[in-house]
Amino acid sequence: MANQQQEIELKSLSERIQELEATKSTLKSDLQKEQTGKETCNTNLQAHIHKYEELQQKYTTLAEASAKQDAQLKDHSTRLEDCTLQQDESQNTLTDARKTVVVLRRRENELLSKMYDSPHR
Repeated sequence: MANQQQEIELKSLSERIQELEATKSTLKSDLQKEQTGKETCNTNLQAHIHKYEELQQKYTTLAEASAKQDAQLKDHSTRLEDCTLQQDESQNTLTDARKTVVVLRRRENELLSKMYDSPHR
């Protein structure tokens, strides 16, 4: 009977070992899938990081170009204001010159008129 009891225990242990081996195989497979999934995630993460860095560099380049254009625009705006002021000053000078010409012509006409009307001719 002890022999029969040992055979039953041996059979039970053998079945338990087979179950554990099957569980071990399943766990190894699951672990391999998880490892593959992690590697895929890491690869994707690295690709996203690389893309982010590229976009960050493009953004930086565009921001620098925009700042440069803003500075140029401000400079051009200042120059345009200066030109407008110079044009206004030139227009005022021209207007003053025209007024002076009108006054001088009147004076010339007055003098000519006096000269021709004068009895000393």
